[in-house]
Amino acid sequence: DKESSGRSQDASGVIRPGTIADIVEEASPAVVLIETYVTAGRGFSGRNNLDFFEYFFGDRIPQPNMNNGEKIKAGLGSGFIFDRDGYILTNEHVVSGAEEIYVTVEGHKERFKAELLGSDFDLDLAVLKISGDSSFEVLPIGDSGSLRVGDWVTAIGNPGGFEHTVSVGVLSGTGRNIQIPEGNQVRYYEHLLQTDAAINPGNSGGPLINMNGEVVGINTAVSVDAQGIGFAIPSSTIVSVLDLLKNNQSVPKPYIGVVVANIDKSWQEDLQIDSTDGAIITQVESGSPAARAGLRAWDVIVKIDDKDVRNIDDVLQYVQELGVNTRTTITFIRDGKEYQAGIMIGDRNG
Repeated sequence: DKESSGRSQDASGVIRPGTIADIVEEASPAVVLIETYVTAGRGFSGRNNLDFFEYFFGDRIPQPNMNNGEKIKAGLGSGFIFDRDGYILTNEHVVSGAEEIYVTVEGHKERFKAELLGSDFDLDLAVLKISGDSSFEVLPIGDSGSLRVGDWVTAIGNPGGFEHTVSVGVLSGTGRNIQIPEGNQVRYYEHLLQTDAAINPGNSGGPLINMNGEVVGINTAVSVDAQGIGFAIPSSTIVSVLDLLKNNQSVPKPYIGVVVANIDKSWQEDLQIDSTDGAIITQVESGSPAARAGLRAWDVIVKIDDKDVRNIDDVLQYVQELGVNTRTTITFIRDGKEYQAGIMIGDRNG
């Protein structure tokens, strides 16, 4: 019997493969192929110029050495429609640098020219808009926080341009943090979902779907160093910024204005500290909340409010969790003595 959630189970409670087919059938009309174009000669040419970022994602297409002013395809990816009026969510890196964006929707003969409404480099999210004569099919966004490691998930996308390719796997892990260099910038991803569902070039921006047919993540990257390791941005990150991106508003970026580093054991004596727990401030941005609070380089942050700081990841995480315009207390060690400073978390975009 089929449950109201869309699951199909046998007497032992094991999920039948047919459930995946039902999910794919319902979800596919809302999953789109995204193609980007640039003027010939304005992008990178040849794979020799690709940095690690390109190998990691593999969503961009090497351009021929030509400079005739024609528009040529620069990349491809996936996305999904989350609003019946034609609003599409995808990765920022899929559409970054594009001069024209075209979207292919299942059941429609002609491609749609898309408008980029809002995007955020740090979150690697972007919202596009297409217009049609009627409403579009949509995918509901679920709760990634309800996932358990080992839960079945389905990825739908357009790897290599092969439309609506389906892969199935399990949630392999949560809370993964990775860094990916892109030219002179670095993308810092936090709290990613890890899955062994096959994710390939062109899958980026496509949905990761739970057994209820809800989007719990956006497939974003695949490790080049190992098979069966893919990453997705969790829906918990998506829902908090969706309206801002849809309305082309900047996403608040909580910050206190310090550069921090993990503590090497050899520094303990000079810093007059008992362990390597904490994060040392190496730089304080002029005029920042930290500067106004009196923090200095070589201060060692050991607590934010009542939470112990073990490393730089804790500092970044706690500041993000507290959010912009939140007052907090930072406990730090300077010259072997413990001090506290009240600080108002600022907005880097402000």
